[in-house]
Amino acid sequence: MSFFKKIKKYISPNIKSEGRKVLNKIFSKPLRFLANSYEKIFNRPPINPPPSQPGWSVLVLNSGKNRESLEKFVTTVYDELKGTDYEIIVVAPPFLDLSYFDKNINLVHVIWNELSLWTVPFAISKKKNFGAKYAKYDKVVISHDYLYFLSGWKKGYDGFEDFTVCTNVVLDEQGNRHMDWVVWDYPGVGIGLLPYNQECTEYQVIGGNYFVVKRDFFLSNPMNENLRWGEAEDIDWAFSIRKKTKFKVNPASKVQYQKFKKGVIGPWLEGTKKLEKIFGQKII
Repeated sequence: MSFFKKIKKYISPNIKSEGRKVLNKIFSKPLRFLANSYEKIFNRPPINPPPSQPGWSVLVLNSGKNRESLEKFVTTVYDELKGTDYEIIVVAPPFLDLSYFDKNINLVHVIWNELSLWTVPFAISKKKNFGAKYAKYDKVVISHDYLYFLSGWKKGYDGFEDFTVCTNVVLDEQGNRHMDWVVWDYPGVGIGLLPYNQECTEYQVIGGNYFVVKRDFFLSNPMNENLRWGEAEDIDWAFSIRKKTKFKVNPASKVQYQKFKKGVIGPWLEGTKKLEKIFGQKII
């Protein structure tokens, strides 16, 4: 073993970690400025989105990868919405190839140009705001490509009441309830899952991985573009709007994860058990 390899072997992991923190502190701000500048220059949204029409705009975020996940998402959305007024907006890099999809599917590729820079998280808030400006229908689903629609999704919304901001049942990969209809700062509880027949918007948040919103409300109340992936951008948005509207849940419509996601454990499970006692009903 060479001298340098021996030195590397015995360097404390803590020292390595501290080194990364120092480098992050040095380079984070200038790289973030560079990413913001690039995104502003190379992504030009429509100046005046046209008036919305009745129907569904399903907006899905894609990195240009995950072809199988995107294909399942698009196919299940099409199965639910074909024959109606709808569009599937794929917000993705310019190199994404959508030519292999069925030509009958109403796909719209909204090009999003983004730099992949060390220490700079993805511009998740900007992508959602940007894509929504291209939506032509009044009801907008905003989702990641690792979910898919379950049969009956559209029928569930046909019989659902009017809403401004809404979610529905979200299942994990194994079919168990995931973090869909939740509280964040419920007094004496904190985080936990709510029964679907209860609503307390003042203590709730809407998860950023999947939600449904009226287009014009979202355009008037966009997500904070200073916050990127992993910076609680969805919590920030929920806090900013929960005094302006009531959150609603549609238990008749369901989506499901295509990949593993950590389930209702730890503080989420503890909070849910407390809520079961408060509301006197089984939640999970």
